[in-house]
Amino acid sequence: MGVVGIYYGGEKQREKVHDTYGQTIAEICDPPVGGIASLANLPGHPNKPKILLLETDDTLMHQWHEDLPDEMRATSRETLDIVVCMKDSSETIETCDYRDDKKTSTVIFTIKRIQKNLELVLLNADSGLRIAELTVEGGIPDKCPDSTSNRKTVPLSIRARMLPSVIFSLSYSKFGTVHRNKHN
Repeated sequence: MGVVGIYYGGEKQREKVHDTYGQTIAEICDPPVGGIASLANLPGHPNKPKILLLETDDTLMHQWHEDLPDEMRATSRETLDIVVCMKDSSETIETCDYRDDKKTSTVIFTIKRIQKNLELVLLNADSGLRIAELTVEGGIPDKCPDSTSNRKTVPLSIRARMLPSVIFSLSYSKFGTVHRNKHN
């Protein structure tokens, strides 16, 4: 039931983007094109451009679009100046192997320290040309603990509301205290 609801909701949102902003804008981030980024591609008229946030490689409005202040959020094709194509990405910073108390060579589990990032491509809504592209790096995840005990959840980082960061926790119950393999 949940998968059907998500699919249906996504389709309704795609229709809304298409109906509100038109087919060209709805597909502008799927994938983003527009040549080499240049500030010369900024719209010439607005002091405070109206923006639409879209998911990269899709025609979905990004979840943060509705959080934009009214003076920045485009609500129609006529008010739209800049489209921001947004894509979540991640990078493994470190892989931490854990072994049991017996110091065997068998790895019981592994934790990956993952940094979440957000890739942005700004496009001129009228010309489709790239204005800028950048990656906003999320916070560096906490270091892996040297050891941890049975049936505990160790939160390693918390996602910030406005910028991507790392959501990361460890939970296990089969083993006692485990120790990180520091040789990797």
